[in-house]
Amino acid sequence: QAAINRFIKEHNEEPKPFIWKADPDDIIAAVRRGHQVLESIDSWIDRNKRVRMGFLFRRRRAKMRKCVQGSHLKFPLPTGVD
Repeated sequence: QAAINRFIKEHNEEPKPFIWKADPDDIIAAVRRGHQVLESIDSWIDRNKRVRMGFLFRRRRAKMRKCVQGSHLKFPLPTGVD
């Protein structure tokens, strides 16, 4: 806190006005590019989540199929049982 107060005091002894140098159209274009990048990252993450969830679902379904078939049991299922 003391360092911040010291900086403000020293800066205010000889203040310099802020001069806007950037073109507003350039700023808006940069913001739009940033939004496009964030949207592409979000869609990539969503797509990979869906792929991962599909993989997990298929793996779980395969395990259930094995379980139903009795391959994990130490004794065979009776024949003719669905």
